[in-house]
Amino acid sequence: MNSELERPFEGVGPDSIAGGAIGLAFGGPAGAAAGALTPVVARMVKLAQKELSSQGLRAAAMWTIAAREANVDPLDLLDRAESEEVRMHLGYTAADAAVRSRYSARIVALGRALANGIGASDDAELDHWQLIVDALSEVDRPHLVVLSRFADIDDSIDEPVFVGRTLDWQQVKKLNAEYGASISALLARLERLGLLHAEDVAVLSEEDGRPGDEERLGAHWRLSNFGYLVLDELWRAGGSTEVVR
Repeated sequence: MNSELERPFEGVGPDSIAGGAIGLAFGGPAGAAAGALTPVVARMVKLAQKELSSQGLRAAAMWTIAAREANVDPLDLLDRAESEEVRMHLGYTAADAAVRSRYSARIVALGRALANGIGASDDAELDHWQLIVDALSEVDRPHLVVLSRFADIDDSIDEPVFVGRTLDWQQVKKLNAEYGASISALLARLERLGLLHAEDVAVLSEEDGRPGDEERLGAHWRLSNFGYLVLDELWRAGGSTEVVR
């Protein structure tokens, strides 16, 4: 880092918030700890630059995949996207999701959805692909891992299909034990996006086979029709090797 960049970070004194944070973390005034920030900031700047570069590459990869899917040049696809506001919005939201993605199959699925949306022949078809892009933009690898638990792949026929499973809370926790308490947040987002359908069903007591007061209602989840569609798009994008178990 050159001197021009280092100068503002020689200490945290000029920034009361940074100084307060150091004080809280180290149990006192910033003091000597402030001097240690200069090399930290230098590394942070490099890290940020590397991430920004990676983000651009992800968006470019998504757009290239979309162009290949549409069998056109990437610049021609950009021209098509700019021809109409709704198509331009589709392109922007797909690129924004790709930039924030850390899961390769999602980038491929976004590219496929973008190609189909830009090539849509009517508004309803375009809206359909926009909804898929919107759903993909809010889920990443952890959500897709959980989503995949609700289906098995039947590959005994030429065109593999998903066979859905209905899971209760205990089953969901057991199958996704690696996510611990965060499983609640993952389920909530999948349900909010309409990828999972939740329902309460009567649960029989293990003792006498009758519904108990505390067990009368039990939450169960299953893939929605939209969830099947999104999961299928991810599987076709190559997600089966990383997510679909």
